[in-house]
Amino acid sequence: MPELKALYLARDLSQLNQETVLSPALMKSKAQSLLNSMSRLSRECERFEAQGDQEQAYVLAMRAFQLITLIRQKPDYVKDKKYFDGMIGPTTTHKLILKCESLSQALKERYEKRKAQTRLPDPGPQIQPSVDQDPDPPPPTAHPDPGPASHHRPSIEAKALKRLMDQRSTAFLLLDVRPRADFEATHIKHPYVLNVPGEVLVPGVTARHVERGLRVQDRLDWPKRLSVDRLILLDWQSSQIEANSPLQYLRDAMMQWDETNHRYKCAEPWILVGGHEAFALHYPMAVSNPKLARAPKPAQRPTLAGLGDLSSLEYPDLDQGFIQTPSPERTPSLMSSASSTILASGAVTVTQSLGPTPVIPDRQAKPKAVHFQPPSQIESLPNSSTSSVSSLDKGFLISDVSSSQPPLIPSRALKAKVLIAQSDPRRTMQDVLEAEQDLVEDSIQIEKKSLALEKDWELLRLRREREHDDVMRSELLKKEEALLEQLEKVHLESDEREQENRELREQLKDMKDQMDRQVQKSQAFDREMAEQRQREQIRAREREQTEIKRELEKKRQERRAAEERHIHQEKEELERRAREAAAKRKEVERELEARRLLQQQQQQQQQRRQLELQKQKQKQQEQSQSPQRSMPKSDTYKMPLKDDSESSFGSLNRSHSSPNIAQLLADEEEEGRSFDFPRPKIDRLAKPGMSSSFGGARNFQPVWKSNQEKGLTGLKNLGNTCYMNSVLQCMSNFPILAQFFMESNFQKQINKKSRTRGEFAVEFSELLRQLWSGQCKSISPKDLKRTFGKHVESFQGTKQQDAHEFLTKLVESLHDDLNEIQVNMKLPEIDYDQMGEISGARKAWELAKKIDKSFIHELFYGQMKSSLKCLSCGFESPKYETFFQLSLNLPLDSSKCTVRDCLERYLEPESVEWACPKCKRSGMNHKKLDIIKFPLILIIHLSRFFHDEYGFSGKKQNRVEFEINGFSVGQYARACGGKENRYMDYQLQGVCNHFGTLEGGHYTAYCFSQAYNSWFKYDDHEVTSMSVSNVKSPAAYMLFYAANI
Repeated sequence: MPELKALYLARDLSQLNQETVLSPALMKSKAQSLLNSMSRLSRECERFEAQGDQEQAYVLAMRAFQLITLIRQKPDYVKDKKYFDGMIGPTTTHKLILKCESLSQALKERYEKRKAQTRLPDPGPQIQPSVDQDPDPPPPTAHPDPGPASHHRPSIEAKALKRLMDQRSTAFLLLDVRPRADFEATHIKHPYVLNVPGEVLVPGVTARHVERGLRVQDRLDWPKRLSVDRLILLDWQSSQIEANSPLQYLRDAMMQWDETNHRYKCAEPWILVGGHEAFALHYPMAVSNPKLARAPKPAQRPTLAGLGDLSSLEYPDLDQGFIQTPSPERTPSLMSSASSTILASGAVTVTQSLGPTPVIPDRQAKPKAVHFQPPSQIESLPNSSTSSVSSLDKGFLISDVSSSQPPLIPSRALKAKVLIAQSDPRRTMQDVLEAEQDLVEDSIQIEKKSLALEKDWELLRLRREREHDDVMRSELLKKEEALLEQLEKVHLESDEREQENRELREQLKDMKDQMDRQVQKSQAFDREMAEQRQREQIRAREREQTEIKRELEKKRQERRAAEERHIHQEKEELERRAREAAAKRKEVERELEARRLLQQQQQQQQQRRQLELQKQKQKQQEQSQSPQRSMPKSDTYKMPLKDDSESSFGSLNRSHSSPNIAQLLADEEEEGRSFDFPRPKIDRLAKPGMSSSFGGARNFQPVWKSNQEKGLTGLKNLGNTCYMNSVLQCMSNFPILAQFFMESNFQKQINKKSRTRGEFAVEFSELLRQLWSGQCKSISPKDLKRTFGKHVESFQGTKQQDAHEFLTKLVESLHDDLNEIQVNMKLPEIDYDQMGEISGARKAWELAKKIDKSFIHELFYGQMKSSLKCLSCGFESPKYETFFQLSLNLPLDSSKCTVRDCLERYLEPESVEWACPKCKRSGMNHKKLDIIKFPLILIIHLSRFFHDEYGFSGKKQNRVEFEINGFSVGQYARACGGKENRYMDYQLQGVCNHFGTLEGGHYTAYCFSQAYNSWFKYDDHEVTSMSVSNVKSPAAYMLFYAANI
């Protein structure tokens, strides 16, 4: 049985039950969240009970039981009752009930025992309250820290408060102490403003009495005073907390007379400078009714000084209301009919006297309570003779003071005496402070009693001076003398008690010093133990560092050996390439020599043709001239026009004065084919094309622009292809990726056995070359779109597509085209259950590189661990996977969140149906994802589009806050203790935005260009510069981060 700890949370069981009340915010929580909280509370309850802290164990058990009741009221419980009942357990509720009952009984006995030990002695006879007196009076008035007006308090100006309100801060609470009517007429419009009516703020008021005086709807916000950073007090016009003011009373109630004052997060309340009136003058639209924002003028209160000479006042004739002689027979005439009006109005208060000759009151009127009016009410007499007498008589007790004894004032020093007399090791500093507070209360009660008697004597003296009847004056004089005797006795008792209290306070002070020394000694021991534990941790870390150094040196040697092998392989590769280049150079030289010989032969043939043509021409000329020479001079020579044996066109010969050009061209074309010199055919109607390094010319349909900045070329929309353009621009602005694809060496890494035979990687390379050529304002990605649609049928045509799906297929296709592993391999089944986390992760990474090894894999892929954990036996089954993007769900119950919030929810465990292979239990268990290493390029997908179980689809319009520079994610690589993760900080490189709904919308891209150190907006063919302040928008759909190396 553990040793029980001392009681410290409450005075009795009813007060402790108030600590078990659940927060109203839990009513809105989901059943799964409440189930997790119930499990934690149950574990904490068992821990506190094992430590002997019955109060904390009782509070936690009661809260856990209430959470079970609340879970069974949730709609989620009704949908999956079997799951929740299984998670709660069949006996959990019964065990909690038994535990609450046993702890309740034990605590009840302990509270009664403590109360009996600290019970005060019998104080003797006391004044009995009258019928109308409050049976449950408030606690005694006390002012432990009245706080003078000159004492410095933290304050806040109206402008600073307005800034907090505009920032929608929830770290402050406004407490308005103006009367309730004034607050309802005009107040500051803010959800965290609370009215503490000035009517309930009296000297000595406690925080519990303040809560009782609040409106029902305001009591729910009253506990917020403990958790906010600032408590801001205000009234009409105050700029500081004045003594004896509602602000001072409220401040003391929270800081001095609150049982939970040790829980306050705000050490000292703040004051709003100028109060409500100053705030309304600065910001009239921030108050409910600015027309009534002026403080009401205080009413004129007459005092005795304003009454002038009291001897000139006329008093009413009271002979009809009181007896003329002091004889007992005439006593009942005190309540004659003439004075019944005065008694009915309350001008004279009459109660039963304690002496032997009581004054007989009117039996038709009920007795009034004993009320002693403070001097302030005596000074506020109305300026009339009749009302002055009524005011003096009102509240005065007519009794035989001479025969009464002064009531004994109960001593509150018993607790201090018990603490000093007993050397209980379980006593705490709280007990000493409570005893010291009781001594202060004791002194205050004595002084208050003396003050009350002084006021009684003053009232008697004033009454005697105004009394006309000699007999009544003598009676009043006797009462004054008896009251003076009481005052002397009270003064003597006060001096004795004050001396005793001083001695007790000195002894309590010594006790506190002794306890402080013990605490310091205990703290020194704790510090020494903490230092020893820290030294042990340092030695353990040093041993771990030695092991890491040894393993690091081993890895370095392996890396050097691998580098030497790589250098040797590169050397052999260079020699092979040199041999191939030499052979190719010789082959080119032979081809050039053959062409040169062919050209010489062609020239010789052309020369021979020219000679033959010249000879033929000369022969034709000679034939045309020969008939003229043979014709006789005297006869006429006639040429036949037509020969019957030939057609009409047969005798028309071609002129031989010029060569047959068509025939020559045909001959040249025929001969040219034999020499393989094709003649270029130029289409004058076609636009100039763009040459390509691979696969011939492509039609990018460029819009030319001189002095175009590289990388700032837009992409034409081919019909609903904005999804593709935005993703391509985000990928293009990664320098390491663009540089790789724009170099010609990347073709050597193309996998000819991939699905596209490397065709898509080549098209992607050509597109990046044109985007960074610096020649075009915009180009058309038509060839890439055609190639991509040829191999991915879902992206054929011009229908709308999802940019996230396109990015997934794009990365997979590029990796497939560049994968160095060209043989399909099946990995062996590895049992990771018996392996360590680090060794299992490294083994899985090595196996993954045996089937996936490419430049794309090195850039975009990371590693994570997926584990299933049995909630019955604790068995955990891990599985290691690679990933190239994180798809984060957005909350449905909030319109604003951060990427870090989504990432935390992504890594939280979820319940899944799983059969444990160890204990063979089948049911709901936990599945959890843990990141082992992040990739060099991190892509975060904000999952905005959803489909619920009812068939409804839509888009989440949450505004997601994300970081641009210094996005630290190292703390999220929790698997393997973060030792396998290399990249800690990231910088945003691009944002893919989606504007619109699920039915239709538009994609754009915001990209950071390292070449120009600036952000640019890519909207299809248009590229414009933009400010970094506009990068964050509610339309963000995918975030592209690059690690800071």
